[in-house]
Amino acid sequence: YSKFKQQYCEYGGFRGVQIIGYKNLDMLHKHISDVSIRRKKEDVLLDLPPRTLKTEYVEMNERQSKFYTEIKQGIIDEIDKVTMSPQYAMSLAARLRQATAWTGILSSTINESAKLDRTVELIDDILSQGDKVIVFSTFKVTLQELQRRLNKEKINHVLCDGDVKDNIIEERKQEFQTNPDCKVFLGTWQKMGTGHTLTAANYVIFIDTPYTDALFKQSADRAYRIGTTKNVTVITLVTKNTVDERVLDIVEGKSVLSNFVVDGVILGSQQYEFINFLLKD
Repeated sequence: YSKFKQQYCEYGGFRGVQIIGYKNLDMLHKHISDVSIRRKKEDVLLDLPPRTLKTEYVEMNERQSKFYTEIKQGIIDEIDKVTMSPQYAMSLAARLRQATAWTGILSSTINESAKLDRTVELIDDILSQGDKVIVFSTFKVTLQELQRRLNKEKINHVLCDGDVKDNIIEERKQEFQTNPDCKVFLGTWQKMGTGHTLTAANYVIFIDTPYTDALFKQSADRAYRIGTTKNVTVITLVTKNTVDERVLDIVEGKSVLSNFVVDGVILGSQQYEFINFLLKD
């Protein structure tokens, strides 16, 4: 791994140990293409209906915004006092993502979520059209809160996360796929993002997303497989002025890089500038 980084990464920044760019990507692309066969879904499944990807921005109310700011300031204060490991940094970032998903993950007294408010609105609109929807989240407790809200509105749904046994998951998948009254499928992308067919839905909502474009696409494809008959719409919810926007930038930047390294898509000058922007902090 160390040799790989020396070959393909450019270092600089504080003490010269930060990755500030990439090099020899042509060489890396050739190494990969020499030993791999790449078949894209659009080349194999030409008869699939169109798919639309949407990013929808939501705005926190004053109560949630204040809570998020307090969490953020607490993390900044904590960073100044400790030596940071990558694992610890990720755990701190997860706190910010939890605060945008649903404040109840971190607080027993504050129960706010612009994303969940909007998700319920979207579900109501989708169901009024006679369609079904999959909702993905990183955090199972966020889905449990959404489940409480759906129960309150008497919306028929199923929930599958890491706490649900595989045989129960299969039963709930079958329920969603075959029962016209079961309209909503709730799942964590970690558990349900690969290896499952949920083509009864033609809408997918991400309350929050994985850190990689590949995992995002894999999860979105649960509704976009052989057997899909309707146009599929994938909606990603992003909270304004929060870590969500940064994660979206990271995912898009990784997509640009992987498209070049794996598929040979040439990077334009604007894309190079975008990658440099992602790496600057």
